[in-house]
Amino acid sequence: ETQSLDNRDRDKLLEQIKSKCKSRAKSSAFGILIVLIVTIVFLFYLGQRLDDTKAISSFILWIVIGCLAGWTVLHNYRFKKEIDNLDTPDQLLSRFKEYARIETITACIAWLLLIVDCFLNASDHYFSAIGVLLGFIVCIIFYIKGYGRWYRRDKEIKEQLQELIDK
Repeated sequence: ETQSLDNRDRDKLLEQIKSKCKSRAKSSAFGILIVLIVTIVFLFYLGQRLDDTKAISSFILWIVIGCLAGWTVLHNYRFKKEIDNLDTPDQLLSRFKEYARIETITACIAWLLLIVDCFLNASDHYFSAIGVLLGFIVCIIFYIKGYGRWYRRDKEIKEQLQELIDK
């Protein structure tokens, strides 16, 4: 009977963690959708003035950022749908770590592309290029130091899953 109660508690805790993972994926997808909308607006704006190599290179970089954002939204959607099919904490922890790693890599790539675009147009927007670079550096420092709501939320999910695995 005690083991049955423990199993029910484990299952209940696993379902709660799955719910947190779904919420994380959903909120991340909405944020990335906003980035995608901004990217589309920039593409329309840049498409109007494709008269020099700077504008063409910016247009190409923004297409890559848009594709990256679109792929990340699909990745979030796939992860959210996949969560229900994961039966054990081991599977969920492994998949969540992979999900978080891919999201971090795509965010860094997008930031770097944005920095490259700003420095390509630095003669026009010198301060914005420096601002984007400093923003990227601050984000990296926050990520390394473990600051921020997203980092704490991910860490909490990983710790809860690891604790569930160890039981």
